Amino acid sequence: RYTFSRPMEIGLCLGSHNEKLVKFCHSFGNNLGLGFQIQDDLLDLISNPKDLKKNIFSDLRERNHNFFTQYVFTHGSTKDKQDLL
Repeated sequence: RYTFSRPMEIGLCLGSHNEKLVKFCHSFGNNLGLGFQIQDDLLDLISNPKDLKKNIFSDLRERNHNFFTQYVFTHGSTKDKQDLL
């Protein structure tokens, strides 16, 4: 929320307060942030490190839980889950 929703809500409050627009900012900002995070998680798995300018698989090495690790824990086999851990 702090990256997308909150800045839009702050701008709205400074300009005018409209409850419909506050709900829009909240919904749009959350979805935009979620899309950004999923893209970031995916790039960590499939990017060329030279293009990304950072090491790939860093989320896995640092044991960061993300969209794709959650998918494995929800839908993966027992072996998949063990391999991920």
